[in-house]
Amino acid sequence: AFRAGHRNLVTGCTIRDNGYNADGVGVEVRGGTHDIVLEGNVIADTGQQKQRIGIRIGEKADKISSGTNTFIGLNEDVVMSSKQEEKKP
Repeated sequence: AFRAGHRNLVTGCTIRDNGYNADGVGVEVRGGTHDIVLEGNVIADTGQQKQRIGIRIGEKADKISSGTNTFIGLNEDVVMSSKQEEKKP
């Protein structure tokens, strides 16, 4: 992939009320993106039910760290594809 957000740090951000309908996602990591760190962020829905998932990690993404974030008012904090679940140690 020629265009992807490899080797990025997202920290100290407020990510709030993204999306619409049933599938609002705060941060979505897709494709072959790798080496992403998401830490110290507030990922929230303020009660409008726009953002239902905090972080969603796709099956081809690799080395995605999502520790130490604060999740507020979401249906699911972190959602991983089934292949991501298989990669867990």
